[in-house]
Amino acid sequence: MRDYSLEIVELGHVKSAAEIVSLPEDQAIWPSVEALALRVASSEGAFIQVNDPNGATLIRAGISTALASIEKCPYAECILKRELRHLMVTGRDSGHESELVVNCRMSSAALAA
Repeated sequence: MRDYSLEIVELGHVKSAAEIVSLPEDQAIWPSVEALALRVASSEGAFIQVNDPNGATLIRAGISTALASIEKCPYAECILKRELRHLMVTGRDSGHESELVVNCRMSSAALAA
């Protein structure tokens, strides 16, 4: 397992070190990026930056890119998709953030591969 830091970058400055996630491989990071994008969806123009344990940047993706990625998920019952729909309808998250990545099929598929 390796620790990755996910940061919110706004106007060229780190807004906050959002979280540290422990994952077995680099390919398992993307669902964490999508879940974080859901939590900060109102931060237009912001980016999510993922750094490896050595501080090297692995991913730098716009919030809107990560949200669009959720919409393209091939799994009809994707928990991230359901959360995005809820956010779009109500303008707020459902409060299930802790379940988002753990129950994401894409994350499970990446871990099994």
